[in-house]
Amino acid sequence: MKNIPNLIKNIRGGSFSKTGYSVNISLRERERFLKSIELYSDWESNSKSIENSTEYFFEKITPEFQRSNNKWSKKMKVKFVENLLSGCPTEIKLFRVGIKSQIEDAQIIDGLQRLTAIFDFMCSDFKVFGYSYDELKESLNNFPVRMILSVYDFDEWEQVGRYYVDMNENITHSKDDIQKAKNWFMFHHGVSL
Repeated sequence: MKNIPNLIKNIRGGSFSKTGYSVNISLRERERFLKSIELYSDWESNSKSIENSTEYFFEKITPEFQRSNNKWSKKMKVKFVENLLSGCPTEIKLFRVGIKSQIEDAQIIDGLQRLTAIFDFMCSDFKVFGYSYDELKESLNNFPVRMILSVYDFDEWEQVGRYYVDMNENITHSKDDIQKAKNWFMFHHGVSL
């Protein structure tokens, strides 16, 4: 029992003690959805269609240590979007390092597969509940969508790496995905995780 205070102290100083700020995101309009995320990244859409700009968008917001965004099957994407439209809450997490005054340059640290599923639905790659995005878009405000975009500011890259690895290792990511991240942090920032 006497070690519990030390445990609490370690947890309070751990990876997940970092707080950020959050905003609610609407799915009703593709352009508004993109703009919501664009505010937090240095990506600007010069393209006229979401379909043409999605690949570039993901290149800009996906850090090299992230696993690829093709881990979910179409069936998983459909189920996720159906859950989202049914009111299941989700959070997409972005991060910045050493930036206190600039809002741009945020990249995704958690939610890449979910964000990819949302974009694929908005690009009409699949239907949910038997309807395409274009068929549902006028009614999306009537769905109980609870999606939050959170932005976390880290002082140094080691904090980012620890957060990412602690959140995913032995839970959602393969050993290869985690090793890729660890190698990237070591090579680019001299951080051993």
